[in-house]
Parts: sequence; structure tokens; C-alpha cells
Amino acid sequence: MENNSQDALENLFVRSTLPAQQVPELDLYMDQIITLIQQGLSENCRSEDEKILTKTMINNYSKDKLLKPIKGKKYSKEHILMLLLIYHLKQNLSITDIKRFLDTMATELSGEEEGRYHSAEVRQTYDAFSAMQLQQKERLPQYVRECLSRMPEAGSQEEETRRLFLTLTCIAEAASSAAQELLDQTAARAKPEKPAVSGKK
Repeated sequence: MENNSQDALENLFVRSTLPAQQVPELDLYMDQIITLIQQGLSENCRSEDEKILTKTMINNYSKDKLLKPIKGKKYSKEHILMLLLIYHLKQNLSITDIKRFLDTMATELSGEEEGRYHSAEVRQTYDAFSAMQLQQKERLPQYVRECLSRMPEAGSQEEETRRLFLTLTCIAEAASSAAQELLDQTAARAKPEKPAVSGKK
């Protein structure tokens, strides 16, 4: 790839996440959460009028049981981290697959605190995701360059751009398919075995 294309490639990996440290420990109202996330992830918007999170989205996530019920009208820090995680997962996975993944997390407490999020589990998962996202942002440009270097030299800037687009699409599709397959395998292992049916006498 030419130098200008390499610079362009580096600039493509701009999607960011909101560090957990920037999410208040205090419970927030829905409007406050929407403002926090919209401002914190504004770099991810492809247009000025794009909405990263809306009241309808939050209500639908609750209805689909991606979010646990809240007490009163405020959401905890764990609720906000889950909303951020859902936002990022939604870029590549269906809502059904996201729910299947979230169901694998030990997010719920028992006893007197039943129905609340397991704070440590949620925060550790989000921190791990944020760290992985940062690593991939640093490593993916080099991997993409290696893929493109194995192809014949492009005859024009337009052809080079098309090849870059297709390479990125192939990587995203492969990663998404692998994640879906992993979910399917996890779900299959979690299914209880059917008891053997004895033969009739």
C-alpha cells in the first residue's frame, strides 16, 4: 500500500468506547444516561443526527430482557456498562445472539439482593472488552496491510480502495461468524441431556 493509503488505513480504526472510570458510581435517570453515552461515543457517529442510544432502545432492551429491571426510575452503573456493551455487540451480532451471550454471564445475585447485577462480573467483563478493543485497534491495521500485500498491485487508487473495503468486510464477516458459532457450541453444551427412554415390554 502507498503511504497515503497506509495513513488512511490507520484513520479507519476510530471507533471508541467509554472507559468505565467515566461512568458515575451514582445511579442516573434515563435522560442522563442517553446524554452521557451520546457525548462519550460521539466519535462513533457517522452523521451529526445519528443517535447512539434512545429511550425506545433502552425500553426494548428491558422488554427483551437484555437489561435487568430497575428500582424506581434510576439505572445503576452496572446497567450503564451493560448498555455500552450491548451497543458495541450490536455492531456485529443480532439481539438474539447478544441475549444468549449475556445469559452466560453470572450477572445476578441471590438472596436479599436477587434481581440486581453482580457488580464485579459486569465490571470485569466490560473492562476486558475495552482492553481487547484497544488492542485490536492497534493490531488490525498491520494485519490488514499484510493481507493486502499478498495481492497483486492495484492498478489505481479506486481499485486499492475496493480491495481495502473487501478485506475489512471479510475480516468482519469471519469474526462475526466465529462468534456466532461459539455461541451455538456454548448453547449446545448447556442443553440438558434427555433421559433415555426404556423400551416397552
